[in-house]
Amino acid sequence: MTLLLPDLRNGGPDSLVAQIARFYAEAIGDGVLGSGDRLPPIRTVAEHADVTRATVQQAYRRLADSGLVVSTVGRGTVVAESAARETHDGPVGRFALDALRELHTTEPLVESGVDVVADFAELRPDPETFPIDEFRTAIELELRERGHELLAYGDPSGSRALREHLATCPDTGDAPTSADEILITSGAQQ
Repeated sequence: MTLLLPDLRNGGPDSLVAQIARFYAEAIGDGVLGSGDRLPPIRTVAEHADVTRATVQQAYRRLADSGLVVSTVGRGTVVAESAARETHDGPVGRFALDALRELHTTEPLVESGVDVVADFAELRPDPETFPIDEFRTAIELELRERGHELLAYGDPSGSRALREHLATCPDTGDAPTSADEILITSGAQQ
């Protein structure tokens, strides 16, 4: 069987997680993937799409939460029997389309009402819009001033100096402009 692998567009309006989830939800909704069909291994999709395995795991988790797939140890991730029982036009096909719409939502990512302007949860920021020069300057400044402290546990919001520097970057659009509104994480999970 030929592996069904997504082609992703980095820096687009949809996150990489949403693109992967939508790709497989559409394949299920259109009947390309049927009940019991196995999705490609996480590692294979990650290598093909040049993303982290965590990104693919998150997409597969969204599909599982929507009832479209089931993941089991030793068997991998397969299309759920109920998700592919009927064709695209039947009630289950409509369920797949509803799940697809939910995965493709442009609603704020944080339920507290705070919009996430720059989502780096996928560990792959858009190189076209990421302020790399400002980031490099802030890191160099931080290393000069507090290099010895970097090995200790720090502020849970991230380096204050780095947050202050990022808040003053030009051309931030709607991004937060106060250091107190910026949260820098490493390895954070939702």
